[in-house]
Amino acid sequence: MDAIRLARGLAVGRMSVGAGLLVAPGLTRVWVGASAAEPGGKVLTRALGVRDLALGVGLLQAVRGGGGVGRWLGAGVLADGGDLAATLAAWERLPSLGRVGVTAAAASSVGLGLGLAWAQRSARRAEAQPAGRGLGPGAEVPRPC
Repeated sequence: MDAIRLARGLAVGRMSVGAGLLVAPGLTRVWVGASAAEPGGKVLTRALGVRDLALGVGLLQAVRGGGGVGRWLGAGVLADGGDLAATLAAWERLPSLGRVGVTAAAASSVGLGLGLAWAQRSARRAEAQPAGRGLGPGAEVPRPC
């Protein structure tokens, strides 16, 4: 699967999670416990949903040619890294299924985001490389002195 399809999938997945948290804020109960059902928990969950929805829409637009793919991937990595750090900091006080699930999902998303950002940056550098440089067809290979 190519990087564009993976980035598109990441964007759609993030939008789906965001929309789900907006519509059903009680879903975070498995992650944070009973406080998710309280008014404050619902407010924070919906805010988290808006964050993920916005990050997904931005990434999808960037992938479709709007530019800034690396920035949107970076923003997602920061957000997911924050989720991961917050989960690890409260590890012992969270429901076991949720802490394991969120840790796995956040770590996977961070890894995927970093990998895609690296691939996108490498592709951009390769496109910007002047002709005759690098190891592609037509490259001039330096001769030892």
